[in-house]
Amino acid sequence: MDSITAAVLSRRLAVLSLLLVLAVLSAILAARTLRPDADTDSLIGETQPFMGDYRAFKQEFGDLEYLIVVVDAKPPGAASLRVAEAETAVRSLVERLRAIPALREVHGFITPDEQLRLAPWSDRMSDEQLRGLLKASDAFPALLERRPADTILRDATARVESLLPGSSAAPGDRASQERTGAAAIFALSAIAAAAPLDDAGFALAVPPPTQWLTIAKPPDPIGRFLFVKLMPSKDYATLGVIDESLAQIRGAISQVQAAVPDVEIGLTGKPVLQADEMATTTIDMTIATIVGVALVAILFMIVFRGVRRPLLAVLCFAVGAAITCGAAAIFVGRLNLLSLVFMLVLVGVGLDYGIHMVARYGEGLRHLARRGAIRHMMRTSVPSNATGALIAGGVFLLALPTPFQGLRELGLIAGIGLLTCMAVMALLLPIALDLFDSGRMSPRSFISGALPVESSRFRARHAATIVVALAFAVAAMAVAPSAIRFQSNLLKLQADSVEAVGWEKRILAENPSETWFGVAIVDSIGAIPPLVEKAKREPAIGAVRSALDLVAMPTPARVSLLDELARSTRAGAAPGLSAGPSATGAPPERSTASAAPAVSVDAASVRRASHSLGTLAALAALAAPDEAKRMQALASRLDALADSLDPAKHDASMIDARRLAIDGSLTQTARSLAQMGEGARCSIREVLPAAVRDDFVSRNGRYAVQLQPSGDVWEFAPMEQFVAALRRVDPRVTGVPITHFESMLLMERSFAIQGILSAIFVALVLLVDLRRIGETLACLIALATALAWTIGVMLLFGVSFNLANFFAIPITLGLGADGCIHVVHRAREGLDGGFGSTRRAVTVTALTTIIGFGGLLFAQHRGLQSLGVLMVVSTTAMLFACILLLPAMLRLLPTLRLRSAS
Repeated sequence: MDSITAAVLSRRLAVLSLLLVLAVLSAILAARTLRPDADTDSLIGETQPFMGDYRAFKQEFGDLEYLIVVVDAKPPGAASLRVAEAETAVRSLVERLRAIPALREVHGFITPDEQLRLAPWSDRMSDEQLRGLLKASDAFPALLERRPADTILRDATARVESLLPGSSAAPGDRASQERTGAAAIFALSAIAAAAPLDDAGFALAVPPPTQWLTIAKPPDPIGRFLFVKLMPSKDYATLGVIDESLAQIRGAISQVQAAVPDVEIGLTGKPVLQADEMATTTIDMTIATIVGVALVAILFMIVFRGVRRPLLAVLCFAVGAAITCGAAAIFVGRLNLLSLVFMLVLVGVGLDYGIHMVARYGEGLRHLARRGAIRHMMRTSVPSNATGALIAGGVFLLALPTPFQGLRELGLIAGIGLLTCMAVMALLLPIALDLFDSGRMSPRSFISGALPVESSRFRARHAATIVVALAFAVAAMAVAPSAIRFQSNLLKLQADSVEAVGWEKRILAENPSETWFGVAIVDSIGAIPPLVEKAKREPAIGAVRSALDLVAMPTPARVSLLDELARSTRAGAAPGLSAGPSATGAPPERSTASAAPAVSVDAASVRRASHSLGTLAALAALAAPDEAKRMQALASRLDALADSLDPAKHDASMIDARRLAIDGSLTQTARSLAQMGEGARCSIREVLPAAVRDDFVSRNGRYAVQLQPSGDVWEFAPMEQFVAALRRVDPRVTGVPITHFESMLLMERSFAIQGILSAIFVALVLLVDLRRIGETLACLIALATALAWTIGVMLLFGVSFNLANFFAIPITLGLGADGCIHVVHRAREGLDGGFGSTRRAVTVTALTTIIGFGGLLFAQHRGLQSLGVLMVVSTTAMLFACILLLPAMLRLLPTLRLRSAS
């Protein structure tokens, strides 16, 4: 140490310049290349097999992690569903949200046109019904070409009359007769839909109602919640992945909420939960940092009775931290959501090296000049710091063999950082003190004040201290294995005030399975039914969703019918009949004007059609009674329409309005035919509504089967059962439940591996450094006892390990080991005056950590709050173990008692 001190001080300007330049270059490198990576998948790592399957799924089907706008149609206090208000809110939301450029997709409902395109594929239209429609295909050209209404009426009447006895135009064979009759009835039904009756009587003449994204529970027409799915642009190179669009989305929600106050509107979904969590933790960390820095500064001024020396230590630490950032840029290149906290680790442990050095420097000034005090500081504190940094840094570096990528990256950066901070402090602080400190003895302070010689009465209590401490430790460890758990429910780590968490809980209360699903991928639609049957046999699996919920199995017979529908609707369609939905998704309005106004459709021509159809119905009454009834009902509708066109009963304006209604009915029928024909020409993926298309069919034609849980799987045990059931259905199943479950297992396994390796490593380093079994065992017992106390207090207050707090153990283990080493090294100097400034320095380092993390006790985020609790408790436990338990054990060792006596 003397040689190092002499070399550093003799070249102080060169060493100072070198370290400052290195710090500046490192800071520049980090600012340019060290990027944040807010993708939670990056925490797990590419090498895990289940992540390979999940990334392959995302590459095949795209990003399906949507933001979800929730419209509560029955908010607390409401007596019934407010259906109309909820639908109005969704339409308004979709219109406003589609105006936000950063939103790539906005889905709030399935439009009428999408339903019509889907209809010929759907199992709601049977093969028989599709054949019946195709029998009427002779009527399609006139409708699709938008011929005048009177022409369509005249042609349909002629077809009916051709089927009456004695007609010279009668079709020859039975098949031709059926086609002629079907075409006539189809056209007349489209016209009769305009009759002034309660219902149109003809489905194709009226657009189908909008279908909402909801969880329907009969007999209610919609469920309590209506959903709007949003896919924003995501920038994982920033911590605010969706910040660009999130504020605008919430602004649109506020506007709609003000316009429709009878429903409640909120925002949730995994991206929102993560964004809100990041915002909450940022606020909590900022407040804790400001309060912590202020309190630590006050503590330093009280302890050291000045500012200069602590400030020099902090500046040296800042140089080490900057170099660490450069190392992180070189060796890792990114900061994931876990390694982002490396600076907390450096502050919690790395700054302690400077405190020990300043304490020993002040102690040296009591009887030495400045450079002599610097040599004393280097002799007494740097070896202990080096061993402490080796232990603390090594404990973090031991995360490298673990399987959890986020922990590996944190371990690498924090481990390098602690060793760097110790080395920089050892090289730079002597220079800083030599250049900028006066070397005068400070007023007696907490650190430099002498401790009174301990009385024999106090020494007699050493054995009792050990017995009591170990008794508490044994009691805590006896119950720990069965009581300590790793909290996997991330909702329980969020702040209660986070809006997205509240909405997630509302949805869970209504349907616990809605927000989770596993995915089985198959290459053909024919492979879906066997998977569905296997899933139904698993109690842990609830709803099973796939493309077959919307389309029927495309059998050869069905495909042939679709081809025929595509051909029969291809030619002659007028422009605009296949137009997509409006921006708001509102149903297309029934036309009030046609290409050729129906001015010639009069009561007489309609009555003629009605009379002819009634005659045909009477003739068919015996041979086909069901068909006869339908024809008679249609004839009655035509009579009602004829009455509404009678000049003797109605004025001209009412008759014109009825004629426009006929045009509207024919236009909508033509539109329905065109949309169904377009759907028949589509692939299964193309025909699915946009809101669910990517959920079920990839662009490459592969199919996804979504398997939802039967209950709430936020907790670990239900999740474990659900994942096991998924894998019995398909061993290659993937999805968020799989990645979430496996990542929890990885974290637990990584924590266990690092814990075991750390215990072995700490023991070896202590043995190599101290070279005595007794002193090594004393340190290990002190550390183990402190950990046992920590676990006991965790059990007492119901605190569990979780993703936010589990790295507190390596931090406090490093802090405790550092304190133990300093205490043992000081004991070797002689126990006559107690442990001098060392025990007080250890106390100050612990207090800085407690203060630094203590601000998190008041955090809103419960994960950060648990980190604060664990850090305060574990640091306090380590402090008592270092300054009370360890000295008591050391005084019982023969070698130290002999040295004290001598």
